[in-house]
Amino acid sequence: MTSTYSRAKSGVLKVTTIINNFKNEVEETKKKIELKSLQLGEVNKQLIAANKLIEDLKKENIGMPSTAQLEANNEALAKDVNLSRMRGKTSTLFSEF
Repeated sequence: MTSTYSRAKSGVLKVTTIINNFKNEVEETKKKIELKSLQLGEVNKQLIAANKLIEDLKKENIGMPSTAQLEANNEALAKDVNLSRMRGKTSTLFSEF
């Protein structure tokens, strides 16, 4: 009978050890999950801030002229500058006469 009790006690100790190890693993996993959840929350906040910045930039960009329009304006201004220079040269030539 002593040996049956001893074997039963040994079996119970093994099961208890397995259960305790499992509980510890579960607690560690819960902590890891909580940490990951906090990290994801921070990343989410950063994404929200980045999306807001993008939306603000899009709104700001709406009022800006396109690259093609800027190039056309640039060409028109360059022609005006060239005409002004030519007029200045022409008036200088005529003033000499």
